[in-house]
Amino acid sequence: MIEKNITQTPQGVDIRFVGDIQKNKLEAMASGCNEGGTCSCECNSDMKNQIKSVEVSGNDGDVTLSLTGENLEASKIALAMQECDLEKHL
Repeated sequence: MIEKNITQTPQGVDIRFVGDIQKNKLEAMASGCNEGGTCSCECNSDMKNQIKSVEVSGNDGDVTLSLTGENLEASKIALAMQECDLEKHL
């Protein structure tokens, strides 16, 4: 099981994943979302256009996905994350 904690930051939004998650798999997924790539989740194209960069930090079991961009809101990211079955993609 993977727990998510989504927080607003001055630069955008951080999503912290704790549980059965491997950093390298999240990095691979994030690289598909960076720079207009193909996201394996059902990404909202309007939101995807607001994201300027995606960075992954941490270690297996405790990984943070940092989304940088203007007008990113934690509440909207949380709604988008509900549509993505992370465990299916990771």
